[in-house]
Amino acid sequence: MKKILMTLAAVLCCSIIPTGNIQAQNGGKLNITITQGEKTTRALYGDNNLIDPYTLYEGEELRAGAINVNINMKIDNETDGDVVAPANQLFHISFTDPYGRVPFQEVTDDIISKLFQDLKFVDNTEERHHVIKEICRGGQYVYRNYIPGLDYNYEETVEVKDKPSARVRYESVNVGRNIEVKTYYNTGYPYDVNQFNGSEKATLRLFALGKDDQGNPKETEVVMTEKPLRLYRPDQPLVAAFDSMKLTYCDPEPGQYRLKMESNWTQEGANRDNILITVNDTVRCYAALDKSKYVTGTDKVLKLHMKLNYGYPYVTAEKEGEDPTVLVKTYVLTSNDDTADTIQTSTHKITNASLADHPLDWENDIDAVLNIEEQEKAPTADSYLYVKVEVIFNGKTQYKKTIPFDYIAKVAPTGVKSITDNLPANDHWYGIQGTYMDSKPVQNGVYIHNQKKVIIK
Repeated sequence: MKKILMTLAAVLCCSIIPTGNIQAQNGGKLNITITQGEKTTRALYGDNNLIDPYTLYEGEELRAGAINVNINMKIDNETDGDVVAPANQLFHISFTDPYGRVPFQEVTDDIISKLFQDLKFVDNTEERHHVIKEICRGGQYVYRNYIPGLDYNYEETVEVKDKPSARVRYESVNVGRNIEVKTYYNTGYPYDVNQFNGSEKATLRLFALGKDDQGNPKETEVVMTEKPLRLYRPDQPLVAAFDSMKLTYCDPEPGQYRLKMESNWTQEGANRDNILITVNDTVRCYAALDKSKYVTGTDKVLKLHMKLNYGYPYVTAEKEGEDPTVLVKTYVLTSNDDTADTIQTSTHKITNASLADHPLDWENDIDAVLNIEEQEKAPTADSYLYVKVEVIFNGKTQYKKTIPFDYIAKVAPTGVKSITDNLPANDHWYGIQGTYMDSKPVQNGVYIHNQKKVIIK
């Protein structure tokens, strides 16, 4: 651990801040302490599986992976006057190899402004900044912090150890995205230049997993790529030799795929066939009530029409030996809110929805709610209600939808009349096209009289 103590004597002059100086009013000192924390390493993406976890270099040294370091900054203001912040408040951090061949992006942070803002309220303040940098291969790196407003520049050479290996980066994807795989072939650091002869090559193959007509497991190769590896670089002894290759499979179907890595390079991980990549499907669901208005005393059931389609992962059985099951839960709510009063809840099992190793494709009508008006919390006439639908399978809720409907009072009839009661005395004549005529026509043709067709010759 290295510590650098900067003490700047501030004198009363003016509020203009020269570069690399700090001014305090009424005289006094501004003590600034910047501490570079101990650097540690953790595996690259080992926790979230975005990259295939690998064994780190054994030993106490820094190793290839995610480099962590804490920078701690303290300011102690020994004057009673206000402190004016420096004009340039950027805090630059960089981590690169001595050749500039590993271009890590420079990071800036505004903790300087935060420190001086706090000094308006207290006499001393402290701020910690946590830095994480991804280093995929071993070697010598230059770590630098640069704070121009404080005229502060810290730089040191950091050695990162690693061992020869082949690593692969991949992730599960959803339908509509491509499968992207990238492999990294790494000599380790320090490395033996005599272990390579220039003929190393690698091949990546991707297989779709399925079953044949007899139900037996089947693998179908869908894409392949290969290339020679260029790992031997004696002109760069300070950084591990490194090569990579990429495999892309466009518009994959949902399901599981197996990645196979093959190489005549014998280092760890260069030959593997146990990498599984999942392409998840997106549930497609349709749910609608048979109508939007229901009448008290007449409509006893709300009919819900459902369609479900889902590719992968497949629907599984709740218990061993049972058929796969999908649950559809419906709730009648008093408002479009999960916290609203629930009038009735019903659960429907869709048994025999599909085989466990085939996609789900189901359509049917189900009774969403029965005898709604007889429940204790039955709605009154003219209530505005909602049916909330949840589709549950594969251990979680796959689909949600809230459907509004009206529950209206039944209107009692006030009287029944014949359909002819309100018809006027009809001695009118109309043309065949419905044109009204003031009197009986005299020309030959077809006419309408007393709702009957009449032919005049």
